[in-house]
Amino acid sequence: MHQSRHTSVRSDVYLPILKHIKSMHQTETPEKEAVQKKRFSQSFDESKLQNYPETEYNGPKLGKQVTTKFANELLDAYKSGQVKHLPADYAQRILVDMLNWYRMNDKGAINHVDVPPYENGSLIVVGDLHGQLNDLLWILYKFGPPSSRNVYVFNGDIADRGMDATNIYLLLFSFKLADPTSVIINRGNHESEDMNETYGFAREVRTKYDGHIYNLFQLIFWELPLVVVIEKRVVIVHGGLFRYDGVTLDVINKVNRKRMCPASPDSFEDSIVFDLLWSDPQNKNGRDVSTRGADCIRFGPDVTSAFLDLNKLEVCIRSHQVPSTLKGIETLHNGRCVTLFSASNYCQTTGNTGAILIFTKGLHFEVKEYMAPSLESIHALANNTNMVTNKVIDAALSCEVEKETRLPKKRTSEKMLNDIVVKIADIVCDQKQALWLHCYKYDTAKNGMVDPEPWTEGLSELVGIKIPRLFSVWLLKAIDKKTGKVPYNDVLKRFHIGFDIVGQSHKNMQRECIAHIFDTMIKRDLSLKELLMIFDRNLDGVVSYAELDEAIRKLNVGLSNPQIKILMRTILSSCIDNQGGKADIVEFLSKLKVIYADSTRYKVKEEWMEAALPAIGRVILSDRTEAAARYYNPNYDTSTAIANMSKDDASRRRSSAIRAVALFQKFQDYDKVGGGLLSYSDFAEAIKQLDLSKAEQELGFQITDHHLFEIAHMIDVTNTNKINYLEFLQAFYVVDHNKYSVVNEMWDHICSTLYRHRSSLRHAFHSYDTNHNGSVYIHEFKEVLYALYDTLGYTEAPFTFEQTEILVECIDTNDDGMIMYNDFLESFHPQYTIGDQ
Repeated sequence: MHQSRHTSVRSDVYLPILKHIKSMHQTETPEKEAVQKKRFSQSFDESKLQNYPETEYNGPKLGKQVTTKFANELLDAYKSGQVKHLPADYAQRILVDMLNWYRMNDKGAINHVDVPPYENGSLIVVGDLHGQLNDLLWILYKFGPPSSRNVYVFNGDIADRGMDATNIYLLLFSFKLADPTSVIINRGNHESEDMNETYGFAREVRTKYDGHIYNLFQLIFWELPLVVVIEKRVVIVHGGLFRYDGVTLDVINKVNRKRMCPASPDSFEDSIVFDLLWSDPQNKNGRDVSTRGADCIRFGPDVTSAFLDLNKLEVCIRSHQVPSTLKGIETLHNGRCVTLFSASNYCQTTGNTGAILIFTKGLHFEVKEYMAPSLESIHALANNTNMVTNKVIDAALSCEVEKETRLPKKRTSEKMLNDIVVKIADIVCDQKQALWLHCYKYDTAKNGMVDPEPWTEGLSELVGIKIPRLFSVWLLKAIDKKTGKVPYNDVLKRFHIGFDIVGQSHKNMQRECIAHIFDTMIKRDLSLKELLMIFDRNLDGVVSYAELDEAIRKLNVGLSNPQIKILMRTILSSCIDNQGGKADIVEFLSKLKVIYADSTRYKVKEEWMEAALPAIGRVILSDRTEAAARYYNPNYDTSTAIANMSKDDASRRRSSAIRAVALFQKFQDYDKVGGGLLSYSDFAEAIKQLDLSKAEQELGFQITDHHLFEIAHMIDVTNTNKINYLEFLQAFYVVDHNKYSVVNEMWDHICSTLYRHRSSLRHAFHSYDTNHNGSVYIHEFKEVLYALYDTLGYTEAPFTFEQTEILVECIDTNDDGMIMYNDFLESFHPQYTIGDQ
């Protein structure tokens, strides 16, 4: 499963966010507006050299200009391991010179080249490298460095994935500056800021250098050609061909390429750039939607032939994906479309070979496949052969190293399988509702179970390729061993966007953002009847979906519209007496308590109180079965009620439900006045009637009126000298929070939305971050989130304005009081948590 386009910026979200931000600036107060506008519109000449301090560096010395000698020495330094990366001042000079060269030698989107007309001259085409420096060094080691006689064409996607893309670019730029004809670089879809921010190149550059160097790279990417044509016969593009017929080379050459790749192909010109970078071939004729999503296409043999014939070309070479054969090269479309991929053992997990194409005079060509050894092996080989001059020994050593690399080793299968799970999770998290609807259609018993076949079919439709049952069922451990079916509700809950803590205060974010609904009600200090009437207006003992929806919206509990839907769906579906979309009112209230549980902070005056509260709670619930029986059978005496509550009936009721109704019954028993509130004396008197011997033995002291009144005062969080039902429930209803996930589902929704729109958010942050250092001021961070809220609208916005404020308060800032937005956005990751079977 290759990388999906949905990770990139969405124009339907990003552009409205920018528009909203600019409109906010226009309505600011004059003083604040001046500060904001200066930062928002600030710009500077990226070609102006920065004054970088000198660092320890013992590699090749760069003179006034880049020479062939410097380029070759840098190549040798990389091969031997002498240089890990160039110092910032060297990198800056190379990038600035390269940028100026491109700007002075711009000939359009197409670069026309010929095979060098020399004896033994060659033109070598290289596919994706993705930051794998070992592949480049191995290619140059085996086939020679770039020169006017040995020209290299790199077909894009040098950046991202691997962490040595900066070294590759700076080496290639050095050779090109020394001899502009020796290196040609096509632009790939990863020579783009939105991809770099997501897939690692931005982090690599900022780790090794800074935002200024990063922006120089981006400016050069805009200058790169989109197409290379060899001797008017062979066309080289990174991705593929077009969604429209009749596209000519002349049309391509005139497109505006000096920009970020369009977020979507909204115009004809946008589609040309978009398709050149993103499309893929398919075996059948015509065009189809690509599994990459977000407007990407696949094109068939007829499209390839029509384009080549129209432009009097013979073959199209493209890269962009690992060949399905796991070879470095794959021939399609009757030999007229060739996929070339040069990153061997891609991401150290795929096990594919890399390949290059070598063209010689007369456009004769040969394919060279290889499996590049590690950088450490190349360093060792280079250092060994530097000490000998015998070419035979050199050749023998290189053959041995590659042979050793190809030998069967212990496969990193665990990492490969984990990568597959993460890629599936990425897609499912984005379209979970669609998969749920597919399964629900085949769930004839409506018990949350389906056969493995429809589950696998739904997952395959979502991902866009046929997923083997080995992955869809066994890898995900999706089978219930007792039934042999897939419990799709439970399995789908395992797919979520995880939030990896970047700062210590982040650990409070989930609790602080969500847990307000119970707080809102508990502070109203309602009597039992008043509380019941909020949700059960007709007092029939059950809560309907309509009653719940109306009550929550009237309470204004600080939840967004999607959070309210999650709350209602999760609580109603989890209540044991849910019949016809209704839930038992008592169990419903106990579920609301769970939402707030982690937010309770009692004021403990003395140490004994913390231990006394759960000890007393266990005493209160010691006869919970009897109390629950009286709740379920109110018209019978106790013994008859227990008898009527048969063993089968009891087994069907979860222990959490038993505890909930038991506490409800106990509260009514203790309320001697019948007013729906417990006085401290009523509470103390009721507890004294219980057998406290086990609690006292556990605590090590005798429980007196003083102790009970102190406990009553502690759980009375509203300080009204009376205990309302929610306070009573909060104090004594203890559950396993891992088994109930309303808060988790709400938090997952926030995480999923932020993850889905992370590229749009990142681009909005970029509009403030003119220094390209990955940070913005707190008020700028808020403005972007406010803009996202307004762009998505009330029905889709993942959080409220109040939650936005809390979210920002929980995020760490740097020493300058700024938020590192890249760290924040990179904290969200698709995950699949395998539960116990």
